[in-house]
Amino acid sequence: LYDEQYELVCNRKGGLNLCYQGYIYRKKTQFANTMNWVCANPNYNRFTGYNRGSESGLCAARCITNNDGGIKLSKKGHNHPPMLQYDGSSVKLCIETVDD
Repeated sequence: LYDEQYELVCNRKGGLNLCYQGYIYRKKTQFANTMNWVCANPNYNRFTGYNRGSESGLCAARCITNNDGGIKLSKKGHNHPPMLQYDGSSVKLCIETVDD
């Protein structure tokens, strides 16, 4: 696994999300020494199964972290721009909204 910097943050449900290179991942599966994460694309509608405002569909990006702090990215990349933008000292969440 790669020795890269990522951040674990609490989500509104009290769980953990992983932030890495402007993307947010949610926990998928936990094993003894590793954790599998999936992209938490906020434009994906879990009920209708499509991205609101995008024809790209569900994001296939995944990653794995280990207990030593390493991270490994899947071969499949994101099909959308990063959700977080860093400008010096602050972080901005970038979410597209689409009128119904």
